[in-house]
Amino acid sequence: MLSLNEWVALLESGKASVEGQVIASGIVVAVALMVMFVYENRLRVAIEKVIWRSNNTWDDYIFSDKVMRTLGYFLPFLVIYMALPYCIMKDTFVYVVISRVVSSSLVALVAALISRFISGVNDKIQASDNTNRPTSGIFQMIKIVVWCFAIILIIATLIDKDPRTLLTGLTAFAAVLSLVFKDTIMGLVAGVQLAAYDMIHVGDWIEMGKHGIDGTVEEVTLNIVKVRNWDNTVATIPPYLLMSESFKNYSKIFTDKARRISLELFIDFNSVRLCTSEIEESLKEKGLYAAINDVECDVQETRKVNLTLFSRYIEKFLSEQPYVRKDKFFLVRVKQPVPTGLPLEVYCYIDNVAWKHFEHTKSRVVEHLIAVMPEFGLRIFQSPSGQDFTSLKHSYQSQ
Repeated sequence: MLSLNEWVALLESGKASVEGQVIASGIVVAVALMVMFVYENRLRVAIEKVIWRSNNTWDDYIFSDKVMRTLGYFLPFLVIYMALPYCIMKDTFVYVVISRVVSSSLVALVAALISRFISGVNDKIQASDNTNRPTSGIFQMIKIVVWCFAIILIIATLIDKDPRTLLTGLTAFAAVLSLVFKDTIMGLVAGVQLAAYDMIHVGDWIEMGKHGIDGTVEEVTLNIVKVRNWDNTVATIPPYLLMSESFKNYSKIFTDKARRISLELFIDFNSVRLCTSEIEESLKEKGLYAAINDVECDVQETRKVNLTLFSRYIEKFLSEQPYVRKDKFFLVRVKQPVPTGLPLEVYCYIDNVAWKHFEHTKSRVVEHLIAVMPEFGLRIFQSPSGQDFTSLKHSYQSQ
């Protein structure tokens, strides 16, 4: 029986028999499969036990099941690659084909290991980042770069060319690829910008009326941003639209716990008048009177206007409510008159930003103000309805 040195000498001299090379190759393949079997049933199980018992959570994501499985495929190919010169004579057609295929497979498996390792890092960041930053686009870009280099190396290995020469030849083809994959490239750049400038996160409420977007961001990837609208429909848009067009992000409402109430009451012009002493006394008795002496104003009034008293009462009413944020700006003001009446704007922030609670609170404020308005001698402007014209007709006929 030949020793290893004698067998290597035969391979180098080109005198090794075909049967011997086949037997040697079979032994190497058997060893590679045995290494894979030992790894899957012994080594991998031991490594996973260590990972599970560790208090650190990083290793759970970095050494995920996909990473460990890919490593199991990598080891047998590595054994074959290292033992191949001792099995088959060099410079033969079979040796060249097998060596190139095995080398290409190793490059692909290394790229897959790096890609899945990057995915594990991204998953860990997404799980531990409370801000839900859209880092998926950045990590997808890194994986694309890794696979591009891997594909170039694989092609260079298979055709036995220098990778630098292959890159030079692909330069002209890159212009065509940039046109074919224009949306992907734009989405890639936009995804990196969205993450870098911290513009959007998973869970944010965004609005783009032009594209029918009004809901919660569910996913941000390299090519799409998935949004679940309030009517439970799902809309998808490319990330570059968020960079090229304006959109509203309401996430600051929830982080600051301050949501704005901005409403307008249109006052009938004919109901605005000077207050009489009887109206003032009635307001004081009902607890609806608010002093206006401490209001910053340069106008000196000898007699008070009912709209002024109503405005001061609204401010007093809001300042006494526990849900109104006192540290935020709130104001009641009269705006420019319009044909539909005199707009009285109420502007404040409340601390409960939940949609249902916010709408209920806003409704209660409007209902209360409309209910107390007649006490000040004011009326809401309302366009004439059919009932108004019918009453006017009956009044004219009775005359």
